[in-house]
Amino acid sequence: MRRSRAIVLWASLSSLAATAFAQSGTTTVLDISLSPSPLCKNVSEVFAVMLDNEEKTMSVDKTDPEHCHWTLDTRGPRFNTNLVHFSLRLGRARTRCAVPHWDSGKARIEFSVLGSAQQITFTADPSMQLRYAREVRAEEDYVPCTETGKLSEPLWNVRDVDFSMENLRLRDLESKKDVCGLLVNSLPAIEKKKASIALDPKTLGDALSQQRAGKDHCQMPNLSSPAIDITETNLIKRGLKTLSVTVK
Repeated sequence: MRRSRAIVLWASLSSLAATAFAQSGTTTVLDISLSPSPLCKNVSEVFAVMLDNEEKTMSVDKTDPEHCHWTLDTRGPRFNTNLVHFSLRLGRARTRCAVPHWDSGKARIEFSVLGSAQQITFTADPSMQLRYAREVRAEEDYVPCTETGKLSEPLWNVRDVDFSMENLRLRDLESKKDVCGLLVNSLPAIEKKKASIALDPKTLGDALSQQRAGKDHCQMPNLSSPAIDITETNLIKRGLKTLSVTVK
């Protein structure tokens, strides 16, 4: 009896695996639909991010403006629909991350155009390269993702940031091993929607300490005076005199 049940279970799992495999496909072209109307009709340009790589955003072509239909051609290695995810930059909005599905010989995704986004510019003195991470939460059919890129001189721009759906984090702030870095969302000036913010090592140290005592689960909370002093010392050793943040 147990052997019969095991055979039936194995057959069921094999059937499911075969079905999932049959529903995947490999291609260089992604068929994109935006909704809802009329918001999607106001979108004039679209850029796509594949597999969290913000350093290689790809331009997307509008193929049917009336029905908010766009087409991405990666013009590179083919991708398997079961092994990738995408998100979009829409100028004044962004999307969450989604996995394409294989339908009628095509890779397809339908994205919702929701919320609004800001353009964030960072300027460091002295100029130095910093890494950033955009942590996007999962919701309904969308998957969680952490999109990464590098900020470099003369202006450091992160486009289409929507603080309502993502955390923007500056990594490597204290040191090369500082993967948690500064959670930009937690800056009081950001929360008050100020357009320009100037941060020196002391201000940054205070911001990092308050961040760790708050809802950021990346680091253990530590508000002791020695810990704050160590943070400020590390920032000075890093060579960062000021970090300016501009929000548009």
